Amino acid sequence: MSSYVMRVTIACPIAMVDDANNLAMVLGEGPADGSTFGTFMCEDGDGAQYAVTSTVARAIFPIAATSTLSRPVWDTSPYAISMAGAERAQAALSVYDPSDPVSPAPSRILAVIGNDAGAALSVMGLTALVPEGD
Repeated sequence: MSSYVMRVTIACPIAMVDDANNLAMVLGEGPADGSTFGTFMCEDGDGAQYAVTSTVARAIFPIAATSTLSRPVWDTSPYAISMAGAERAQAALSVYDPSDPVSPAPSRILAVIGNDAGAALSVMGLTALVPEGD
């Protein structure tokens, strides 16, 4: 049985992408997670832009994302991960709770757990940006 049992859609303010990618490496599987944020872009009603990812995650994601971070064993000197950056991203992370909803903000990384990434974007009030030329 797979330990990946949920989908999580995460919106990260553009200014926090580097820190969020460090957190993604800490919580993820390896160095490739360092490019988690940066390709799919959305904006809120005020025009603030966010890098968004939607991926399968372990059932423990909400706990792991808010617990004390540890450098992964694969990250040896010279280190790929900035633990300070990962900790800044973690401090800015909110996991959406319908009973106490928060929306994205330029100072907050927001994660919505659910199988429908489009519905998660709607809950977050985000609209996908279409790259120029498309």
